[in-house]
Amino acid sequence: MAATPDDELPNAVARFWGADGRVTGSGFLIAERTLCTCAHVVASALGTAETDTSAPAAPVTVDFPLLTRPSARLRATVTRWSPVRADGGGDMALLSLEEAALGTAPVRFAGGTAVWDHAFRVLGFPLHTDDHGVWVDGRLRAPVGKGWTSMEARPASGTPPIGRGFSGGPVWDTDQGAVVGMTVAAETGTGATTAYLIPAALLLGLDPSLRPSPFRGLEAFREEDAAVFFARRADSERIAEALRTHPFVPVAGASGVGKSSLVRAGVVPLLRSTGHTVTDFTGQPDTDPVRTLAEALGEQFPAARDLAGELRGTTDRTETAVLLAARILKEAGPRGHVVLLDQFEETVGARPADARALLDVLLPMTRAAHPTGRRLRVLATLRSASLEELVAGGRAEELSGTVQMIAPMTPAQLDEVVRRPVDAIPGVQFQPGLAELIVGDAGDEPGALPLVEFALAELWERQEHGRLTHAAYREIGGVEGALSRYADQQLTQVCKAPGGPDEHVARRLFEQLARPVKGKEYARVARAFDQLPPELRTAAQALAATRLLVITRDSSGRETVALAHEALVRQWSVLRRWLDDSREFLVWREKLRTRSRPGTGSRRRREATPRLPEAT
Repeated sequence: MAATPDDELPNAVARFWGADGRVTGSGFLIAERTLCTCAHVVASALGTAETDTSAPAAPVTVDFPLLTRPSARLRATVTRWSPVRADGGGDMALLSLEEAALGTAPVRFAGGTAVWDHAFRVLGFPLHTDDHGVWVDGRLRAPVGKGWTSMEARPASGTPPIGRGFSGGPVWDTDQGAVVGMTVAAETGTGATTAYLIPAALLLGLDPSLRPSPFRGLEAFREEDAAVFFARRADSERIAEALRTHPFVPVAGASGVGKSSLVRAGVVPLLRSTGHTVTDFTGQPDTDPVRTLAEALGEQFPAARDLAGELRGTTDRTETAVLLAARILKEAGPRGHVVLLDQFEETVGARPADARALLDVLLPMTRAAHPTGRRLRVLATLRSASLEELVAGGRAEELSGTVQMIAPMTPAQLDEVVRRPVDAIPGVQFQPGLAELIVGDAGDEPGALPLVEFALAELWERQEHGRLTHAAYREIGGVEGALSRYADQQLTQVCKAPGGPDEHVARRLFEQLARPVKGKEYARVARAFDQLPPELRTAAQALAATRLLVITRDSSGRETVALAHEALVRQWSVLRRWLDDSREFLVWREKLRTRSRPGTGSRRRREATPRLPEAT
């Protein structure tokens, strides 16, 4: 269902009050605690000149009259000021609320600039008193001088036209279902119906931080990024539907196809919207994942904490697992609960026995049922090859019948990924031909998606006056070269910085974060931060600022460090050379790690330690 101003604007519209107790105009939230209005509305409230080049220092009084429970009067201070110019332009102000009003939310802006003949609605307070406001609708027209856009109002019989009291109000584009600008002025005289708005792009241009990058670079899209996650709607719905009828749903595909982003920004929001609760489970390297899961579930569901504790302390866990799930379902959402095992291949590849032990707890939990029909489900992301490590011990039927394969994006999907986030943001656009060039350069390789996202994130940082340019694209090295070039630059800067790690220490750290796999490839692997030597912990903290590494916390709150994305192993020639040169040593080290884990047997056959190559 399309959004309406009645749904969204009441949470954002503010009313500005003068010292004489009269309303001077309107305004609206464009970010948390950030109000937008006309400079002349602020000047009128404070009794100052709207043409003053210096921003007023005194606070202004506002309230939010359309909330279900109207707010008390609050104070806001000007942070950005564009006074009324001699030609009538400018006339914009941003203000910071001293405290947030409960129940408020920023408006959503429409990205399109072609608004001719779109229907609009705008709210004003023409009586200048404590009234509830007046709605006026009409049709949007074309851009005019000063960067404004004209509006043709069609006030209902007995309704005042757009005029005093409407300034600073958000203009809602009914066709796009979002705000396109701010009311700034109106023609006067008998029968006048023309008014003007300042487009959203100019308003957001007052503060560049109001237009954050919609691109995630090497990081996966998160649940809170759902609004800028595109091209995977059908896949998201398919996976969510599979969870309705299957206890365990593995989402499989090649590295770099976007599995983590799909489940986090696509599937999880769908699950929550239909009444599911979710446990986002992340285990820590070299710890018992069952113990970590029990701690996470006990924290999320206090009534199940005692059973979660029993799960940690027993070897025969099946019965306890079913009872634990039944307890969880009493507190879960109306449609049930989902445990998400994202990037499960990291556990499967490095510790297959631990991965199977975790499933031997989770699969029995899916057998529990609540009288209302709620069920517990498991959603996992992993590579197709990882399934082979899991099916031993009678798990094949439960694991293989519901695999949801994710294919690399088609050129049409990549085009959506490139264009739609930019199209949704007012005042930003690609230079002609650049979007097509990016999609063409990506080709049809399975691992192209993170490289495209990274290149787009770098382009965003280099935009010029709201344009993403061909020159910047060449500068970063295009889709193929952007990541490697960036990594080289960041490594050099970190190693040359005062107090930074030398290259030998950086190399030791990076070699901890990848493990050899079949053939001549490598897989990303997380390590426990507190288990690293002190010099590697210091290096990790320095390199995390470069976005090449990420330091996060597992489901029990312990810190881990990992490569930002496996694409670094494939695309960064320096890292690849280090790993290849040290491969014999890395293989030996992984064997040693496996043998030293509890429960892997008592084999301790002595092997000569391979010589570790010198850093170059």
